[in-house]
Amino acid sequence: MRRLARLVALSLAVPFLCSMAHAATMYDFSATGTPYGNITLTLPASPTPASSTGTSFELSSVPLIVDGDPAVENIDFYTLAAGGGAGGAGARVNGPQLFTGSTSNPTFLTGTFSVFVNGTLPIQEFTLTISPAASAVPEPSSLFLLGTGLIGACGMLRRRISGKLLS
Repeated sequence: MRRLARLVALSLAVPFLCSMAHAATMYDFSATGTPYGNITLTLPASPTPASSTGTSFELSSVPLIVDGDPAVENIDFYTLAAGGGAGGAGARVNGPQLFTGSTSNPTFLTGTFSVFVNGTLPIQEFTLTISPAASAVPEPSSLFLLGTGLIGACGMLRRRISGKLLS
């Protein structure tokens, strides 16, 4: 009876633990042809803003790479009502709204967007691509499943060996 209770408890716990062990989805941002150089950065798909208003939210201390040189900047993302796009380090680009949801709980959109530098003549247009980042490290849930499989295999091997010793 105890063995059955343990099996039921384990079978209920494994899906719960696997859902908890999910790694955050990350998105790669790549802006090419900007007047500031080529800019790349990686952010969570659903970031937690440092601050937000009704028309924008800010992510603080975002590591990015500008033409191969690392930098850290605060970046603001704007709703369509505020001109869309993003800004940081004194620069502002307008275009489509790059996220869904509210400014206090945003989720970035994926795709290629046409954005432009606000207030410059002639208008300097460039592209911003947001795509899912490649995951080089296995997700914790995959490692958890591998670990539980190895524990089960060891248990079966131990039971088989102890059965042969008794007979």
